[in-house]
Amino acid sequence: MFIKLNVMHHDDLYILTPESVLSKAIIAQPILLQVVNRFGLKLGLGSASVQEICDENNINLNVFICVSNLYTNQHLEEDLSSFIDGLPAMIEYLSNSHHEFLDEKYPEIKHQIKLLSQLNSEKGVLMVDKFFDEYFQEVRDHLAYENEVVFPHVLSMVKNEEIVQDEFSVSVYKDKHDDIEEKLNDLKNLLIKYLPVQQDGKVRIELLRMLNDLEKELHIHSEIEEGLFMPTVEILEKSLAQ
Repeated sequence: MFIKLNVMHHDDLYILTPESVLSKAIIAQPILLQVVNRFGLKLGLGSASVQEICDENNINLNVFICVSNLYTNQHLEEDLSSFIDGLPAMIEYLSNSHHEFLDEKYPEIKHQIKLLSQLNSEKGVLMVDKFFDEYFQEVRDHLAYENEVVFPHVLSMVKNEEIVQDEFSVSVYKDKHDDIEEKLNDLKNLLIKYLPVQQDGKVRIELLRMLNDLEKELHIHSEIEEGLFMPTVEILEKSLAQ
């Protein structure tokens, strides 16, 4: 089974290969710092190739390269049957991403909204705060389902352990996989179109930058889950049912 993975494109594309020197790749594409961190790698990489670093750290090479190239805006076609062995690496990466979202990125945005409220007395600021809290709760629920239900179940399938057959299926997972990035547009519209600026101009610009960065992150995160993780799990699920 081949799958085409699509992300936002730029004219300046960077393709990571097993022979690429990872330190040079990070310098050329700093966004790869996020990938390196979520795979548990530490800086001080020297001149080692991607292949050498993955081998040394027991990281699935195919998964590392595919995820990295999604971050550098590639348009890829992948044979997903070769990714089944990489499902634990995908889960580790996605779990680490979830922790970063919950423990760092969302609290930072919440703090920025608090600063906004201290500098702007408009009633609309309360709407911003309320909207974000409700949205953040949806995100918590979304990520909790994956962390507590999806990932343990998939790891059990990978290990070929006995599992409750009706506990989980890819079709159920797809139905529950809400688009958690979409609602950020409503929040940005509120900040850009409708809430008058008082003394909060610089704070608001920084808040919008953080929201834009988060939106891009969630877009790629969804591409990984929907274009790589889910279809690979589906292949495994079908193979085990035979």
